Formats: sequence, C-alpha cells, structure tokens
Amino acid sequence: MTFNVLLMQPYALTGNVFRRVSGVMPPLNLAYLAGFLKKKARALNLALDVSILDLELDPLPLSTLKRELLARKPDLIGFTVNTNTLPSVTALSRVVKKILPCTSILLGGPHPTVEPEKTLEIAPCFDFIVCNEGEQTLLELVIKLANGEHDFKSVNGLCFKTAETGAIVCSEARPFIEDLRDVGSPAIELLDYEKYLKYPQSPGIWKKTANVFTERGCPFSCTFCASPVINKRVARFFPIDMVLTEIKQLKERYNIKHVNFRDSNFTLNRKRCIDLCLEMMRQKLDITWNCETRVNLVDKMLLKIMKAAGCIKISFGVESGSPRILKEIKKGITVQDVRKAFRLCADIGIKTQAYFMTGFPSEDIKDLDASLRLIEEIKPDFLFVSLVVPLPGTAIFSEFKDQNLISDPDRYESFQFFYQKPSWRTNHFDGTSLAKIQRRIYSRYILSPRYFIRMIKQINGFSQLQYYLNAFLGFFEFLVKRR
Repeated sequence: MTFNVLLMQPYALTGNVFRRVSGVMPPLNLAYLAGFLKKKARALNLALDVSILDLELDPLPLSTLKRELLARKPDLIGFTVNTNTLPSVTALSRVVKKILPCTSILLGGPHPTVEPEKTLEIAPCFDFIVCNEGEQTLLELVIKLANGEHDFKSVNGLCFKTAETGAIVCSEARPFIEDLRDVGSPAIELLDYEKYLKYPQSPGIWKKTANVFTERGCPFSCTFCASPVINKRVARFFPIDMVLTEIKQLKERYNIKHVNFRDSNFTLNRKRCIDLCLEMMRQKLDITWNCETRVNLVDKMLLKIMKAAGCIKISFGVESGSPRILKEIKKGITVQDVRKAFRLCADIGIKTQAYFMTGFPSEDIKDLDASLRLIEEIKPDFLFVSLVVPLPGTAIFSEFKDQNLISDPDRYESFQFFYQKPSWRTNHFDGTSLAKIQRRIYSRYILSPRYFIRMIKQINGFSQLQYYLNAFLGFFEFLVKRR
C-alpha cells in the first residue's frame, strides 16, 4: 500500500507588494525534501507518493482546499512554518484533523526548530516536529509510519507526542548532512513551476528567473537572525557540478534567462565562488544572475570575475549606518566596508541592493540619521528596509524580552517585516512610530526625484517598463496601507 505524503506551503500574509516587486518564490525547501524522499524511496523499494501544495502561490479558498485534501487523502501532511505563519498553520491543521482525523501533522522550519516543545503545546492537532535539517529525519519518520510503528524515539531530530500519555518527547539532535550531494536536487517537477516564472524573483529583475541554492547555513552571529541556532554557524556547499547541472536543466525545461542564487553568503568561500564563475563561463551557460553576500566578502578582482560570469546585481546586508548599532548586533562589518563594496560595484557595473533594518532595541534618532546618510551616500539601485522583528531563536529576541519591550510575544501574526503593527517597541519608539519610520526611510529615498530619474534612465524595453510600473504600484500600496 502506498504511503501518501503532502508537503504544504501555508498562505502568505504580506499582500501584493512582494508579488509585484520580487514575486512568489518556489518553496525549494519543500522541493528538496520531496526530492530526497523520492530518491531514497526508490533505493529502498518503498511505496511512496509525495506531492507539494503551495498556498502562497495558489491561495485556495477553504472549501476548495477541503475538497483537494479529501481527494488526496494524505497519510502525512508536512507544513513549513515561520513565526508569522504559525497561526495560519494552526488553523489549517485543525481543518485537516476535522476532515481527515487519521492524517498525521508534521511541522518544520525556523519557528518549530527553535521552539519545538512550545509549538507542540499550542494545539493538539500537531503530531510531530522536525528540527533543523529535515531530509533524513523525515525519511526515517515516513518509514516508521508506513510500517505502522509508533515508537519514534530512535528518530533523531524529532519531537513528538507519545501515543500513551501525550507527553512531549524530543529525541537527540541530528547531525547535519556533511555531503550535500546526498541531498540531491529539488523535485521542482512537483511544483507548478511555470507559474513562478510569471513573477519577478528579485527586485529589479524582470527576466524569466529560476531560484537556485549553492550552499546551506551561515557561520556568522548576527543577533537579529536565528541561523546561529538553526544552522549552528556551519556552512556547507553543494558540489559545483550539481549546481551547474541544475541550472542547465532549468534552462532546457523552462527556458530561463536568469538565476537568483538564494544563498545567504554567495561569496563566503572566495575560491569556490571563483571556480563556480569560471565553470559557468567555460560551459557558456549564457545567463545572467544575482546573488546576496556580505560587504566584507567582496573585492575588485572577485567582482570583475563575477560580472564576466553574468552577475548583474548583488544584494548586501548593511542593516544600519550607525557604527554603534553594527557593533551591537554583531554584524562584523564596518561602515567603511559598506562604502567600499558599493563603490566597487558601481565602478565595475554591477547593480546593488541594500538591506537595512530599523527598530533595534537601543536605536535612537542619531542612529536613524546615520542610516539615512549612508543610504544617500552609497546610492543603492534597490533598497529594502525591514522592521527589526524579535523572532524566537534570535539573540535579539532575548534582548527585547529581558527589557520587557514585547507587549504580546504570542501574537505571532504580527511578527512580520511589513504591514502589521508591531506587538513590540524599542527603548525610544513605540510600534506605531516604528512603522512610520520604516515608511519615512523608504519614501525619502525611493520617492526622491533623483532616484526616480535614475530608474527611468535604466528602462530598456516594454518588459522592464512593465516591471517598474508594477513595482511602483506595490510600493505605493505599502505606503498607504493602514495598519
């Protein structure tokens, strides 16, 4: 008898601005899980059916979703969960248990990983939580469920409720997969991939774009990020030949013209980055691409090689223009590093995107002014300003909590970078003020005549014009939307 696994991306909460500016990204985390399960099931001769349902891409009405679930009759449903989607996943899980009471509910992702016991306590409909990297843990759980077993203590990386008493048990932590070749390629054939290609996948990129990972993890300790807890400050890399094969298959299957590399630090290993670029040139992939990295992980020679290999945009996490704040959040960069990286990119001809944040616990007017001045100085082609969100698992969450700055730590739907009125404050600003500051920073730069003229001069063709018009509509919606 075939065991049926359904992996689900929950409904999005961020509205249309992201669809218009940077689209809807395929849930590659779920695709990797599905690909790994399919590969191992074939090797083990396990009768297994795996599918993916992305409610962010296709937000089905609840009545339609119920019919879809009843038709599929999954034995196990796995949700990927961020802090702000936990309420949505809780509601969906209750629906599942009502219409399919024998279906097991599994949660994975950042929030369940950092708060497994608390997450399982929230609702009786949750059965399992996979912590950290999920491929091997999910496989072992599926094998046990398919064989009708009920003792899961031997499955490392798993938290669950015992059948006898409902007590929560967490097994030993699972080591990371050392050789990412064993993970395999994401099963994008299970996604309605053509639909994602209709959307932009990164600000300023209007070409037909695919998303690709070349690494996992991050070795740094930024206080606003949960990666030090989730990834244990360990970075691992997919083999270069796997990355190139994946890109070539995407080109052949979907005629993609651009790749959005979704690594946190694409240039973390300088030699590997150069090797990857040289191989892209040698194989004449004939694509453009963008990536994300740190300002202190680029240099003139590296950027020239990257541009020659097709790089047209780099996103940098700047976070703040205040040296005091950069030191406080353990960013590990200086304002001088920022200036140098953006100047080099401008000189070489690579577009830039700057990530800034506002709302650090001790941030004051002087720190905000420093950020505004730095933005004007470095002149990024694209600007992304988010609120500092005290996400569970981050060091900054403890700072907010210890200083009694979070009014409602369990109002998870408010833990968003945009739109929602924050359920927290800082030492100098309340939640309403933080939202206004975020808009002020955006408006001062994006709506300036100088920036507008600069963007107009870059437009070359109808597709690019259409992208910028849609992006502006999304940005305008963000500015006027009531909280």
